[in-house]
Order: sequence, then C-alpha cells, then structure tokens
Amino acid sequence: MRRIILFSVILISLGAIGYTFFQSNSTTKSNSTALSYVSNDALMILEVEDALSFHDELQSGSVLWPVAMRIPGPMAFEELLVDIDSLLHFSYIHHPDSTYGYCLSLHPLGQQSRSWLLVIPKLLQSDNDIAQALSQTGILLEKVKVYEQIDIYRGSKGEQEYFFVKKDDALMISTSELALERQLRNTKSIIEEPSFMTSWQTRSLQALAHLHVNWRNFGPHLELLLPDDEDPHFDRDLGDWATSDFITDANTIYLNGLIQVPDSLELFLEKFKLQGSGSFKGFLSIMPSNTSAFKYKHISDYSDWHPSLPANDTSIFNHLGAGMIELSIEGLPSISKVFKLKDDERTQTFLNERLKVIDVLGYKVYQGWIRQYSDLQDPSENDSLNYSVLLNGFLVVDSDLSNIKHLLLQFKSNRTLENDDSFLELRGNLDDKASLLYYYNLARLSDNLANKEFGFPFERISSANEELKKFQALVLQYEPAGDNTFHQQVFLRHNPVYKKEASSIWELVLDRPIINDIHGLKNHYNHEYEVLVQDDSLSIHLIDNRGQILWSRSLPDPILSKVEQIDIYKNGKLQIIFNTSNSIYAIDRNGRDVDGFPVMLPSTASTLLAILDYDKSRNYRLMIGLEDGRLMNYGVDSKAIKGWKYEPKDLPLIGHIIHFAIGKKDYICTIKSDGKLEFLGRNGKVRYGGAKVSLPSYDGGFYRIRPGKNIESTSIVHRNEQGELLLSKVSGSSEIIDEKALIHTQKTDRFYRVENGKYTLINSKYETRLEISTEIEDLGIELDSDLFTGLVDHMSGLFYLYDNSGELLQGFPLPGKNSYIGDMNKDGIKDIVLSDNQGVLYMYALD
Repeated sequence: MRRIILFSVILISLGAIGYTFFQSNSTTKSNSTALSYVSNDALMILEVEDALSFHDELQSGSVLWPVAMRIPGPMAFEELLVDIDSLLHFSYIHHPDSTYGYCLSLHPLGQQSRSWLLVIPKLLQSDNDIAQALSQTGILLEKVKVYEQIDIYRGSKGEQEYFFVKKDDALMISTSELALERQLRNTKSIIEEPSFMTSWQTRSLQALAHLHVNWRNFGPHLELLLPDDEDPHFDRDLGDWATSDFITDANTIYLNGLIQVPDSLELFLEKFKLQGSGSFKGFLSIMPSNTSAFKYKHISDYSDWHPSLPANDTSIFNHLGAGMIELSIEGLPSISKVFKLKDDERTQTFLNERLKVIDVLGYKVYQGWIRQYSDLQDPSENDSLNYSVLLNGFLVVDSDLSNIKHLLLQFKSNRTLENDDSFLELRGNLDDKASLLYYYNLARLSDNLANKEFGFPFERISSANEELKKFQALVLQYEPAGDNTFHQQVFLRHNPVYKKEASSIWELVLDRPIINDIHGLKNHYNHEYEVLVQDDSLSIHLIDNRGQILWSRSLPDPILSKVEQIDIYKNGKLQIIFNTSNSIYAIDRNGRDVDGFPVMLPSTASTLLAILDYDKSRNYRLMIGLEDGRLMNYGVDSKAIKGWKYEPKDLPLIGHIIHFAIGKKDYICTIKSDGKLEFLGRNGKVRYGGAKVSLPSYDGGFYRIRPGKNIESTSIVHRNEQGELLLSKVSGSSEIIDEKALIHTQKTDRFYRVENGKYTLINSKYETRLEISTEIEDLGIELDSDLFTGLVDHMSGLFYLYDNSGELLQGFPLPGKNSYIGDMNKDGIKDIVLSDNQGVLYMYALD
C-alpha cells in the first residue's frame, strides 16, 4: 500500500512544480541544450519543450494545480518556483526576442538521499544579470566557493537556502550545494547515454512536455523510502528508460509513451512479453465499489510464470485462466487475490476434495492452503489460515475472513465497480487490454497517510488528506507494443466529489432473514442500547452494541406490536414486553419469562398491545382487543384487572388503542371493525360514543387523536379505504386533508406521502416540511426522526439515509430494509443498525 501514495506524491508534486514554475512569459523551441547539462545519473527528468504554451494550457484549462499546491510536499517548492517565475519574467523584459526551455531532474546523492536540479539554458548573459534578476525576488546572492573554476552562489529567502551556478549559458539551481558540485564534476551528459536517447526519440514532437524515468535506477531509490515493498517498481527493475508525453486537460494529467524492455536486461516486464495482454473487465463484477486499489496481471501460462511447476501439474494452477488481480478494499486489513477460472465446476470439485467448507452468507467458503506460491499468498503468511470462495467465474483467496465476507456482502447487494458510475466514467480513459495495470483510488487511500509506518514523505503530507481526497484515481497501465517496448499509460484524475464507503462497526450474520422491525432496547445496567430482532424461523435475538448475540429463543408466532420496555418491579430494571397473535410476552434482559408470562389470550388478538400508565406511576395496564369482540385488560402480574366492566360486542376491535386525557378525565379510544368509536373510562365503561359515533370508511390502520376542550370537539386524523387522509371530529364532521398522505407511526405531528419516487414530509399544520426526490420506483419509508429520514428501495434492497435538509448522508445507500437509529454506546454519536434481505445486521456510526 505504501507504493500507492508515493506515486501520487510524485505526480502531484510534478504538477505543483510545473504550475508555479511556468508562471513566465518565456518560451523555447528546442530543449536539447537543457538536456546537455543534465548528468547521466538522472533518475527522472521533466523536459518542457514550450514553456509559454504549456503554462497557458495549465493555467487556463486545468483545476489540478491549485489543488496540488495546497499539499505540503509541493508547497515546499512554491516560494522558489515563484521566484524563478519572476526571474524568467525579468529576463523576458530585458531580452524579449529570447525563448527558454528547461529541465527539472532528480539525482541521487549517495544511497540515502536525492536532490532536484533545475536547468534553464540561455537565460541571462552574465552573473551580474542573474544577481540583479534574483534581487527583484528578494534573493540576494553571495559567492560561497569556486568549484571546477566555476563560481557557486548561495541565496536565501526565509529559512530556505538555494544554490546557483552559471555554467556556459545555462543557469543551474538546486537546494543542495553537493548536488551542484556533482553536476559540475560529472562530465557525461544524459544525451550521451544510448539507452536514454533510444527512449527520447520515441517522444511526440507535438507534446509540450515529456517525462523521462530511468526505471532501472529509479525503483531502488524509491524502495529506500519504502522498505520491504515487493512491487516491481521498487525492488525489481520494471524496465529501462521510459519516455512519456505530458498531457493535461481540465481534470487529468496523462503520461503516454513507451518503456524500453530490451532482451539483454533482466526486467520485470520481460515476463509479460510471452504472457500477452488481456481485459480486466470481467473482474469488475465482483470487485466492491469501495475498492481502494487493485493490480491486474495478465498471466496466461502459469507454467511459464512459475518455472518450478512440474510438467504435468495437477495443482490449482491447472484450473486458473488468464488474468489475476490483487485487491485492496477501503478500511480492510489484507489483500485479496482474485483469479479467473477455466471451469467453475471442475474447480469446485477440486476444492471440495481437498479443503474444509464453511458457510458464509450462503456461499461455500473453503478454509486451508491451496498451494504455496506468491500469487496465492505472501511468504510471511505461512502460519495463517487461507480462505477462498468461487464467485461468478473467479476464485477469491484471502488470509482474512472479514475481507471475504465484505466482498460477498457487496456482491450480493450489487455494490461493485461494474455498477459504480464514477468508476465506469473513469474506465473510459483506460485501454481495454493490459499486461499489467495498477489502479489507486487516492481518496479511499488518503486516511492511511497518517499511519507512521508509511514513513517519509507521508508524515509530511498526512495533514493534506482533504486535498488528496479530491483526487479520484492514479492509474498505470502497460501493454506490449513490439520492438522490445511496452506502451505505458499513466493518468491522475481529479474529482472533488469523494464519497467514502461507510465502514460498519460490526456485522452479524444470522441464519435466517429478519421478518420485522429492529427494536432498540436499553440496558438498565450500563444505560447503553441493544437491539432485538426476530428472524423468519420466529426466533428472537437480543444483540449488544458490539454485535454479540446475548441470547436467542424461539417463539411460536411473529411479533405483532412494538417491542417496549417497562419497569414491572419498580426497581429500575427493565423488562421487554410485546404481543403475538395468541399471547402477551414479558421477558427479562436474560431472555427468561417474567413470572406469570406469557399470557395466553382467550381469542386471537385483533389489535396491537397497548401499555397504559395513567398517572406515570408505573402501575401499568396491558390492554388488547380480541377477534371475539372482547377487550382484555391485564396487570403486570399477568392477572385480569378486577372491576373491568367492558361489555363485549359482536364485532372485533381493530387498529390500536390510545389513551388520552382531557382535564381530569381519562379516555381510552377503541374502534370496531365497522368504524364505530367508543371512548372508555378506566373501568372499561363507555364514556362517549357507540352506535352513533364512527369514522367514515376507516381503513383499520394507524390514527392520531387531537384532544379538544371536551370530547365532542376532539378530532381524529385517519385514512379511509380510498387512501385519503381525513380529519374527523368526534361530533361527526370530516374533511379531506390530503388525497394520498400516510400517517407516521412514530411521530404524532407528522404525515408523509410517497409517490413516483418522491418522499414528502408534512407537518401537523399539513404544510410540506421536506421533499426528497429519487429515481426509486418501489420506494418505501423506513425511518423518520428529527435528524434523519430513511428510505428503502424494495427492488434493490438498498437503504438511503438523508439528513433533515434532504441531503443523502455520505456512504449511503447501504444494503438494508429495516433500521434502528440511536446512540448505541452512549458516546454522543448516533449509530444506525440495518438488516438486509439475507439476515445480515450491520451497525454504522453516523459521524
């Protein structure tokens, strides 16, 4: 992973250097003179052919450079380069007919350090001219020594020192005096190197700038910064010299050219000459949308790739097709390796005969080593277990089961790069085939910069994470081009719309899908929260805020009511209470029935359980309507309340039971299946209503009471069978509030409308409070609170969470159909628990 950041730093730094340096009104028609001053030990050379045109292109057509300039690494060059701009501008004024080119090169200073060298030929005529020009920028020169009969000058501005040499007609500048001395002492120019000139001659004459990289020398120097890295860019010679045309557009840097791979040298790309090239397109179908990096290698013949394989190999390699990918996922610890397969069924038979099988999310996951080759595992992982799964024609191998599980979860919810619009737009810039391809999503990798294990230079730029998140991707791609060359394409894409994939705090896989709501419950010992769910086998599970199942037990029926908590013993300890169609349950926090429970109902329940606490004294009443017309009233001792005088009728009660008070009078509202209203007192006798008081065409769903000054002026908000929202007075009159609005089940002052992919929230005054427009055809409301709105796409099984201004939260949508939001661990941050269609629960922090 370390190599990922370094490449971005290099390219972004080059961009920043170019931006400030090209602030001149000078140009050059040929840059061969500048190259003649660059010594043959150069690791990298940025060669600009036409400074003025390149400057205009960058300044007027690209958003990259101002962003790059805010990153600390490039910022270190800023003052010097602005000063150089002033220098060139000064020269242009005095010599308006002159044109300028320049080279910026990187050179080694021993084994542990490097230094940049800037060469500007034909700049000014004398040392005095240079001194006068630099004085305009605030840099005063002083001669520090004479070396090889050439004066070396030092200038400073702030804390930074610069060293200057005028050799023949060229100005040479570096931040290292030693670097200049080495340049003066080195008598061999880069243009005297045949391998460089062979590469240099492949450049496009139309390009404004070129980047030359000596991979044979450059890689080992990068490896010194990043020890123990196994990438061929660092500890192996990728190729010889590479020359790329430097091209920019509004949001992308392109490096397009050839890398030399002569047969006479042992180079990494040499191995791909026989392997050819292939497409990585198929891999996108299983790669998660929060992929942070991947490396594609087109290996078509494993016997050639692994010479140690026996001639009649019958190992797993005999089942592998052409192409493999090493995959890194944002926020996950290890690297997954993905192999294309020749035949799924033959591979499955091979694995079934050799490895242990475990079930993960309904998939066969194989546990154990397949074969010890570096393409399947790292040598350092010999003592670890290995997990593999067959998926969509590919074999996925990883040492960490959590990576396998995450990949399967993303695959099941179609959250893959194949379905990611941002990646698909970027893919239009890639060649369809490659021998070797590196993809780095810098935004998804930026949080790793703060990790000190990356070492220099990452600690310096870790404060620039927000800027790096604006860079969508860095891609390097190689493909055979004939004549011992490979086509090399590199591009850096700026895209400030960064969407981080939400990382779950925990994931829990149940054996069965969840069939109803996720209920948040308080732990009365630590005051943190837990959740209770019921799966389709009718088992209920209490799960803590770490994703651990505290207990499970089976029920004979589904839960119908809301799961609530009451303090039955008035000692601060809470019990769980709910009803099914045949029983009322009271369960303690250890999953055991409270004494006397469950209460077996004498008839099937026709309403949801109502828990009434008239005086807030914890003298609870448990009330529920039955199909036979009775209204049962129990105490928390599970006994029927004495003195209860309700008279059953032929028709059952429906909907739910609501208690409210007007003045000192209590009313218990019940509705019969024919819409007739009855308002009862605490003893069950009818206080108001009966045959002459009813709700017109009541649909049997939720309703809201709006108490008046007396019972006659009280109103009820409800829906009729035609789906209209009505406000009906108990005294008899009704009016239509909205033709399609629904009643919110949790908030008494809210209503909502869902139609044509649009969600509209309506307040108690029937005014539109919030509108959220989506392209979801089968849209459902799952959650509505003061802070959040949760919508579900029933077709895809994705959950969309919006803030109270209607903005989609970062990281959403996520797989989910049910939800609960609360501060689960009392850390001041809201958490959301989601369940998907497969019975997987996740908890995410909404920070």
